[in-house]
Amino acid sequence: MPLRVLDAANLGVSLGEVLEAVSRGYERVHVPVQGSSGVSMVCTAALDALEESFEIMSEHSLGERLRRGEHALRTGDFVSEKELAEELGLAFAPDAGGMVALAAPGATPAGGTAARWRLVTGRPAKDALVGVHERERAELWRFVTGTLLVDPDRCGIELVGDLAPRLLARVAGYRVIYRTDTIQHAVRLIDIHPWTFVHLAR
Repeated sequence: MPLRVLDAANLGVSLGEVLEAVSRGYERVHVPVQGSSGVSMVCTAALDALEESFEIMSEHSLGERLRRGEHALRTGDFVSEKELAEELGLAFAPDAGGMVALAAPGATPAGGTAARWRLVTGRPAKDALVGVHERERAELWRFVTGTLLVDPDRCGIELVGDLAPRLLARVAGYRVIYRTDTIQHAVRLIDIHPWTFVHLAR
């Protein structure tokens, strides 16, 4: 994300332009202020990514969960969407609920909409989903087999630092952490765990 440094004396003239650029995530802005370290502006999504990444990296148990999830995906200890449905006692219907039916990786169905992504779930993430209360589990299931597989890049925020390029979405009081495999056109589900971080009111 590009950095723009502004002179505080001229900030009022370009404030509208600056706010528009920041809100769209195009750049971050730093304004030096005499006698202090200055003021920086970033879009809400970028701030969320920083806060979430800090929270996860500062909590040893969360980092360990991610390592287990990644290890499972690397070593083939994962389940397909159909196998996940069977684990949850659900009927596998990839075209239900208005979702785009499964297609070959990279294919584009009629109408020009990008093909639905495949879901690959590491066993730790699968076990976490199975253990969620039934009501929240249903909402999480609809998300990971619906909206997430239509456009995964827009469903979550990209974490930063050592956690990049993993993405995080908040659903039904849970963090859903995943990454995308553009070669296999697959969403690889790493972990699902309760979201307890309290953000300051903004």
